Amino acid sequence: MSESLVFITGATGYIGTHLVGDVLKAGHRVRVAVRSQEKSQLIKELYPSAADKIEYAVVPDMSQPSAYQDALKGVSYVFHLAGAMVDKGVELERDFVDPAVNGTLSILESAKKEPSIRKVAIVSSFLSLMPMDGVMRNPFHIKANTGEKFAVDYKMAFPEGLPGQLLKYQTGKIVAHQAYRDWIQKENPKFTVVSVHPSQVFGPSLVQKSSSELSGVNFLMWMTLQSDAPLTPYLMVDVRDVSLALARIIDADVPSGTELPITGPLYTWKQYASFINSKYPSLAIKFAPQEEPTMTMDRDVTDKYLKVNWTSPEETITAFVDQQIALS
Repeated sequence: MSESLVFITGATGYIGTHLVGDVLKAGHRVRVAVRSQEKSQLIKELYPSAADKIEYAVVPDMSQPSAYQDALKGVSYVFHLAGAMVDKGVELERDFVDPAVNGTLSILESAKKEPSIRKVAIVSSFLSLMPMDGVMRNPFHIKANTGEKFAVDYKMAFPEGLPGQLLKYQTGKIVAHQAYRDWIQKENPKFTVVSVHPSQVFGPSLVQKSSSELSGVNFLMWMTLQSDAPLTPYLMVDVRDVSLALARIIDADVPSGTELPITGPLYTWKQYASFINSKYPSLAIKFAPQEEPTMTMDRDVTDKYLKVNWTSPEETITAFVDQQIALS
């Protein structure tokens, strides 16, 4: 296997910090997109022995049409992870839709102009493969590669709190994924393009340094332990598996346009609570859900091409809880 240059957006984030390591382990060089030179410090601290294998490209505004033009020079593979966070926005279009759409199209347009590009992977979400009320239809089975389009309503009355944030985030993901599909059909690029659709990602973080920095799905999983009921269906995947699956896309012979759903082994909230109670009785959790059907996602195409040995839910939970206990 030859050494290639791999470009990663969102590399300083929860999934991205793991992906940098997996790409380096696979024998490649990495070019990381950062908003400023100061943002590169985290990667330098995580991978000090690989300093000669990592480059940094400052991209202040990743939504601009030409944002990545210079950053992709000499790059063979692109992973686009940068995007809006569920808990970091307020306005639907400004904070969720526009960053998702513009970021995706910007990276694709820049890749089209760079002859060295062989493959681009756009990291989306399981939410882009389901209707806006899919979470409420539990149990719901998510299918990929159907070509189905899902309607969104920018003027809908979004509920307060996390449910509303999740729906705004899903709106952005649905619109951006359709823009991605339309771009492929229109441009028919010479390089391979795939989209990746992780379910809810949790597990050990390379970013979190204190209990106050707990965020995302990890925050949800931790707070649920003292809740009366879960806020979402149990459809989870280990962050390390997501990273490994992404890294395997480099060498996998995946047809262009393929949607790759990524989720872990089937598990339930009741099993989650039961395992926590048995392994960590000192936590004295309040959460005591009843057994119920859970959401599922068709992963056959991902298993066919990427062949990941998925981490057991118990192993993921243990790594996650041990880290939170250590940080608290």
